Amino acid sequence: MVYKLEAGCKVKSTSRRRLRKSERKTMVVGRSTTWAYVRIISGTILGGVLGFYVMDRLEKSYKEKMNERLRKYESDLKKKEEKLNEFAEE
Repeated sequence: MVYKLEAGCKVKSTSRRRLRKSERKTMVVGRSTTWAYVRIISGTILGGVLGFYVMDRLEKSYKEKMNERLRKYESDLKKKEEKLNEFAEE
């Protein structure tokens, strides 16, 4: 791409310009680009696995905590009911 300025100067764009046919044949994906793709993909997969593991642990601990609260609540209700039955019998 060539940009024209008002004064008539021409400036070539260095980013994202179309390659000529001769440049396309010589252009090879570098090792750094391949390594970047590998890092991005592996990071995405490992991040998803870690996120799933953390959420699973949080859900299990929350569920266990709620079950414990439910057991305590039920035992308190039984105690209250027994007290009421004691007073009703007297």
